[in-house]
Amino acid sequence: MKYSNLSLDIDKKSSPFQHPDIAKIFEIIGLVYELKVECQQAFLQIKQKTFPSNHPPMAISYNSIGMIYFKMGEYSKALSSYEKAAEIREKNLPLNSNILVISYNSIGSAYLNMIKYDKALLSYKKAVHIYLNTLSLNHSEMSTSYYNIDFVYKKWVNT
Repeated sequence: MKYSNLSLDIDKKSSPFQHPDIAKIFEIIGLVYELKVECQQAFLQIKQKTFPSNHPPMAISYNSIGMIYFKMGEYSKALSSYEKAAEIREKNLPLNSNILVISYNSIGSAYLNMIKYDKALLSYKKAVHIYLNTLSLNHSEMSTSYYNIDFVYKKWVNT
């Protein structure tokens, strides 16, 4: 993946953007993402045979699949995976667990990219609520969470 992106950067600088080599590189990058999804899904199927459906390692696989879909721009598929990960984590972790914040921020980002600002905001606020109960007010993660909420408000106002 790293070398495909480097190749793409070089081709963009040396060729007109419509050059066929650029299309080939995008095709390769797309195939890499598809293979990543297939590998993660195969890994998930193995875990499903080993662990109960709500076991914590299942959340890691769902989250990984969501991340790949997110990077591919398939936000509704990413959201579905992120929500499965969150559901498992909510059942297995204390409600003030910082690991839940990862799920809520991921869900918020998917909704943000789907232009569902109200749902993005709710998810980001869940993350902040956990942080308010577990971190100091000047912790760097608090800053990131507040930025996410501010960003949603700014996008929402400008629509």
